[in-house]
Amino acid sequence: TTYISDAQIVRLLSFIKESRDTKEGRKWWNAIALVSCFGLRGVELGWISANGVFLHCSYSKRTTKQPKGTPPRDIISLDPDGLEGKGDELISSLKECAIAELLPEACLRRNAKGDPHQAGAALNQYLARLPIWKELVSEVARMPTTGLTGNELVPYSLRHAYAARARRMGIPDLTAAMNMGHSLQTHNFNY
Repeated sequence: TTYISDAQIVRLLSFIKESRDTKEGRKWWNAIALVSCFGLRGVELGWISANGVFLHCSYSKRTTKQPKGTPPRDIISLDPDGLEGKGDELISSLKECAIAELLPEACLRRNAKGDPHQAGAALNQYLARLPIWKELVSEVARMPTTGLTGNELVPYSLRHAYAARARRMGIPDLTAAMNMGHSLQTHNFNY
């Protein structure tokens, strides 16, 4: 897979804003903007809150190396070019209203299905239905692969873009890894 470019994120969010100007559309806009600005895993959407100038994520990913799960973390926003200040706006919104007012029910920790992992699947399904997402997938598929960069755009590509942005901005790998909730080894292997 590959990361999605900042220009493509702007196109994606513009499409959602213009064509889906409903309460539910605005909630999906928030979900995609949060994943893009903070490098979240889709599943983490239901586990976030504002903590001063940071986005706090209390989701604990369990792995073989971390059987007790990853620790909670505070995340800095790395806004895509063209969306400067959006991370701060999203944190302000989280401070002002309940998360249920900002995100689709499917992305909430205690959604109707009761599955805390449903948020990632719901995000995947929502994106798969968007004509702009299909256009972006096709666009990226036509690009040649280079080094570790593939040409398959997937919802996780929004998270990958955060890592690419961190590198471009000169943020140390350890800091980027901590913000993304994985080890330096995982970060350097994947990004």
